[in-house]
Amino acid sequence: MFVTGKKEIEAVCAYKDNKLNQFQIFLIRAIIGLFVAVVITRMFTGEIIIPYIVGLATILVGLAYFSEYLRQRRNR
Repeated sequence: MFVTGKKEIEAVCAYKDNKLNQFQIFLIRAIIGLFVAVVITRMFTGEIIIPYIVGLATILVGLAYFSEYLRQRRNR
């Protein structure tokens, strides 16, 4: 498919204007945090232990928000 006109270009590039809201960012971080927590727990213990996964995922998501805070503070 070839894009020829200005309206077609704007329609194709419309996703660039969409911003994620804070809840969507939290969901993405929580899902990635859970996945990484499962992998880490499985690597070090050899089994899946739910309390360890929940605790580690909470720490990972908290660290993601802390790093965002530090990055925003540095850019001001």
